[in-house]
Amino acid sequence: MAATAEDRISSLSDDILHRILSFNTTKDAVTASTLSKRWVDLWHTIPFLNFTNNKLLHNSESILRFNLFVCSVLLSRSTVGGSINSFHLDVRYDNRKHLDSLITPNLNIWLKLIVKRQLNHLNLHLSFNDVYDENSIFYVRPKLPNSIFSCKTLVVLNLSCFDVKGFSFSNIEFGFPSLKTLHLTNISFDDDENFMLLLAGCSVLEDLKVCKVFFDVQKEVEECQMAESLSLSKLIRADITYFWSDFPIKALFNSKFLRMQKMLYYYYELPIFHNLTHLVINEVSDKLPRMLKCFPKLQNLVIYQVC
Repeated sequence: MAATAEDRISSLSDDILHRILSFNTTKDAVTASTLSKRWVDLWHTIPFLNFTNNKLLHNSESILRFNLFVCSVLLSRSTVGGSINSFHLDVRYDNRKHLDSLITPNLNIWLKLIVKRQLNHLNLHLSFNDVYDENSIFYVRPKLPNSIFSCKTLVVLNLSCFDVKGFSFSNIEFGFPSLKTLHLTNISFDDDENFMLLLAGCSVLEDLKVCKVFFDVQKEVEECQMAESLSLSKLIRADITYFWSDFPIKALFNSKFLRMQKMLYYYYELPIFHNLTHLVINEVSDKLPRMLKCFPKLQNLVIYQVC
C-alpha cells in the first residue's frame, strides 16, 4: 500500500504561505485555496491584493463580472479585518463607453475601502483600446478619486491614465508624509500649480517619475510662487519625460540620477547638483560643456535620441 504523500507546503506558517500567494494575482490565490483545507481561508488575510486582468474587458457583462469579484474580495477583507499592504489594479478596457457607469463609480468604492487599511503600495493602471472619445478631440481619462489623498501611510504610488481634476490640493487635507516613490504616467491636471502642490506634499520623496503629464492651464514658472519655493530635498532619482509645461528644475537639486528631456531649455536656471552622478539627456548643443559644470560629481552621461 503506497504511503500518503506528505503535504509539506501546508505545514508552513501563514506568513510564508501569504508570501507565496502574493506572487500570484488575487484570482489565482482564491483558486489555490481549493487545494487544501489548510488553504481555504488564507486568501481572506493576504495583505497583497493584485487584480491584474490580462483579458480585454469588452462589454458590460465582462466589466460587471470583474467588478463583482473585486467587490467580493474587498468586502470579505472588511469582515475579516487586518491591513492591506499592497493594492495593484491593472485593467484593459475595450472602450470608454462604460467609464461613467461601471468603471469610475466602482473605483471610488474600492479605494475608499482600502485607504483605511494601512495601505503602503498603490498601483493603478487603466488602459483603453480606443484613443479618443468620438465626440471630442481630447483624450478621456477616468477621474482619480480624492480619497487616495487622505491615505497617510502610502510609501509607493504608481498611477497611469487618470485625471486629477476638479479640486485644489490647497483646499483639502492633504499630505503624503511617508511617500518615497511617485510615478505618474498619462496624467492630466487642471493646472501645473496643482501638480506642484502635489509634489510639495511629498516631504520624503526619493523616486519621482513623470511621463506624459498634461495641464489644462499652464503658468510660467516665474509666475508660480510654488515653483520657486518647491524643494524635494530627499529626492535621489528623477525621471522627467513628455512633461507639457515648465518643470521646476531647481526642486531636483539633490538628485543622484536625473533623466530629463529638453535639459538645455533650463540652461540658465540650473542649480548646482552636488550629488548627481548619472545624467540622461536627449539633445546636444554648444551649451552642453558649460551646462556640465553644474554637475561637479557627474560620472555617467547618456545622450539619446527621441524618435
